[in-house]
Formats: sequence, structure tokens, C-alpha cells
Amino acid sequence: MLKGKHNGYDINLYRSPDNNWIGGVCGGIAENINWPVWLVRLVALMLFSVTGILAIIAYIIAVFLLEKREVPLPGRMGSTTRTQGSSPSGHTLKDTVFSYKAEPGSQARDLNKRMQQLDQRLQQMETYVTSRKYQFDQELKRS
Repeated sequence: MLKGKHNGYDINLYRSPDNNWIGGVCGGIAENINWPVWLVRLVALMLFSVTGILAIIAYIIAVFLLEKREVPLPGRMGSTTRTQGSSPSGHTLKDTVFSYKAEPGSQARDLNKRMQQLDQRLQQMETYVTSRKYQFDQELKRS
């Protein structure tokens, strides 16, 4: 799961030393999700106007919970920083989950490969569950 502040909570989430007005939280979030900093600041201002003191408290807590980046990160939108705890390729959680850079054909091949791997794993589990070894293990657990 999440390992902590010094590792960017395993999702490469840090405060930005380059894009900071107050604490670098909006800049760090913008770097993590690859959005322009002004857009994240606009969303933060809208949250401040809607929730008032709750958003301000959340921002202050984020300043203390997020570590500041130290080492430059090449090829990133907005800031060019990165810590030693982030992944060597510079990928963030958003890059991993929502990658739209690949062609649709390669995405379909990747999805097909994943589905085949999943099918193989399911077949292995099904083989184990229907085996005598599984039945023997279940009888041992009952007694």
C-alpha cells in the first residue's frame, strides 16, 4: 500500500519547489496529474469558495503531509523536479492508469495480452480448485 511521505506515498506526490505560491501543494498536484498549474489553482480556489475553512485546513494539512521535491525530473509538464523515491521512469499514478499516448491498435493488443494472462491465471486456479490436492487441503482444515 502507501509507504509514506518520503516516498511520495507511492504515487509520486510531492510539493513543487518551482510552482509554489504558498506551499507548493497545487504545483505538486499539477505535476502529478499532468495538468497545468493554473487549472489546479482554479479548482483549489473554487473549493475554497464552496467549502471555506475546510479547504483551507486541508491545504495546510497537505503542506505538512507532502514532502518537497529535490532532484530535477526531465520531460515533465510544469516543473522539472523529482525525488529519489519516485519511479526511475518518472511515471505518476495518472500516467500509469490513464495513458492515452499509445495507438488504439497497440492498446487493443495490450488489452488482449492482459486478458490472455488473466485467462491463464483463472485456468490455473480452476485446475487447483478441482484437484485432489485442494480437496485434501480443505479436509485438513476442517479437522
